[in-house]
Amino acid sequence: MPWCPNGHENYAGAAFCSTCGSPIYVAPAPPNYQPPPGPGFYPVPGAFPQPASSQVRSNAKVYWATGLVVALVGIAIALFLVVNSDDSNNANQYPANVQTNFLNSCEVNAPVAVCDCALDYIERRVSLADFQVAETDLRNGGAPPQWLYDAIGACR
Repeated sequence: MPWCPNGHENYAGAAFCSTCGSPIYVAPAPPNYQPPPGPGFYPVPGAFPQPASSQVRSNAKVYWATGLVVALVGIAIALFLVVNSDDSNNANQYPANVQTNFLNSCEVNAPVAVCDCALDYIERRVSLADFQVAETDLRNGGAPPQWLYDAIGACR
């Protein structure tokens, strides 16, 4: 049955739509044209060309390799996020013995709250290596580093 451009069904051989009057154009079918299967169509085995089994195996290898690469990239991203996460809100948390030594020496001259704040301030801004160098300098009679004054000033 021919259909008009507006979607109305018409009888065979109609030149105009019986519902809206639009002209019905029937294009010739291309050579070797087969209409698409209707609903419930299940192809008979061998009705359509099948890829060569070597091509199927090759595609499976490509899909498997692609999946493996995607999985490895996902694992790498997850590890990066875990390693670089900031669970304790301290970007550069020092070992417990370093923290204890700092707090004990600080609390001789300052309130506990100021010392806790100063330690947090220093951990966020000074690497452990730089902290240890400054500690050695102080023990040998050197001057305190500027970041120590900044930490105490920020926490008073």
